Amino acid sequence: MDGNKTYNNAVKRFVLFAALVGLTAGVIAVLKWTAKTPERRDQLPIITQIKVQQVLKQALSSVIELYGVLESPYETELTAPVTAFVKATQVREGDRVNPGDHLVQLDDRDLQLLLKQRQAEVADIEARITAEQQRYQADLQRLKDEQTLLAIAERGVARQQSLRGKNAASETQLDEARRQFAQQALNITNIRFQIADHPHRLLQLNAQLQRAVALQMQVELDIERSIVRSPYRAKIVSLHTAPGARVLTGESLVTLYDAETIEVRAQLPSRYLPDIQEAMDRQQTITGKLVLDNQSLSITLIRLAHAVRQGRGGLDAFFKIEGTSQRLAIGRPVSLLIHLPPQDDVTALPPQAIYNDNMVYRVKQGVLQGVPVRLLGRNTSVEGKSRVLIHSDALQVGDQVMITHLPDAVSGLKVRVIKSNLSDEQTP
Repeated sequence: MDGNKTYNNAVKRFVLFAALVGLTAGVIAVLKWTAKTPERRDQLPIITQIKVQQVLKQALSSVIELYGVLESPYETELTAPVTAFVKATQVREGDRVNPGDHLVQLDDRDLQLLLKQRQAEVADIEARITAEQQRYQADLQRLKDEQTLLAIAERGVARQQSLRGKNAASETQLDEARRQFAQQALNITNIRFQIADHPHRLLQLNAQLQRAVALQMQVELDIERSIVRSPYRAKIVSLHTAPGARVLTGESLVTLYDAETIEVRAQLPSRYLPDIQEAMDRQQTITGKLVLDNQSLSITLIRLAHAVRQGRGGLDAFFKIEGTSQRLAIGRPVSLLIHLPPQDDVTALPPQAIYNDNMVYRVKQGVLQGVPVRLLGRNTSVEGKSRVLIHSDALQVGDQVMITHLPDAVSGLKVRVIKSNLSDEQTP
């Protein structure tokens, strides 16, 4: 009986659970059936709003910014003329010197001894030349005497021949007379040879004298160079020795540079080279400003390099600094603002209008059109705003160019032009 009661309770619970599930499903079905479907609305396309500027072509001078370094074409490394000990140094790094100032003095005692040897060699050769000239004069006198003796010997041979014909002299006496005559003739021949050879011996001695004098002068020059002097008004870059040091011939002593010939070397980007070279061919002056330590100095382009150095993207240009350059030091980096000659058909735009340094976007009927341009440089408007100067034959006067920078700008993009201030719409 208890089992039947348990069974009946389980059946009741199952029926109650099934009823609840069915009721819940019915409610959900009714709600879904009676729910209202929301109206679908088509999304309108988003059109980017931009500002434009009208193209105005005119003759403008661009300004380009370059970075260069100060250097001197007369940076010199003075070396030891001979092997010697350093006696004294008169300068330190950073000193300023004038032409002829003593920089380093070498010990010249060895050179003084060598000079005495050279002087002795010169004196010896000069004495030999004097002796040769005296010998020549003696040979001339001996020739006269020997010729007199030859005439006597010749008469002796004739006399012996006459006596021999009369059987008054022997054959031996005649042969002796002939031998004396031949001996005297040989003496004259030798003397004449010595006289004829005199110019050659004198020439040889003079050549030896010239060589000895040259060696003497070389030692004297080395003695003079033992005092190392400044060749021009200069600044000392570095001192490579000290008193007591032994330096070899050609070893570096002092490095200095001409403080009055400092110039600026700066690399010109390739895109500016044609205009600058054309201006130089026309003998047009290209000027600019050098900015250093909050100071502005005038500079002038004086020449271009004739070769591109390895790893460089353009030619190096050299600028002369107008005015004094005594306070400048080589090796310092500087910033340059170069004014290029005016060019025709140039358009000035804000920097944000330029894409990849070679393209702008023209707005035509609400659609962007990419237009290739050539970047010429920069300048400043009358309001003090920076402007980029470009040239493009594809742009016409009156065209509208987008001056709003869009990261995703592309030809074919639809845009809407909004009004801007007058200063943004006009070219400076």
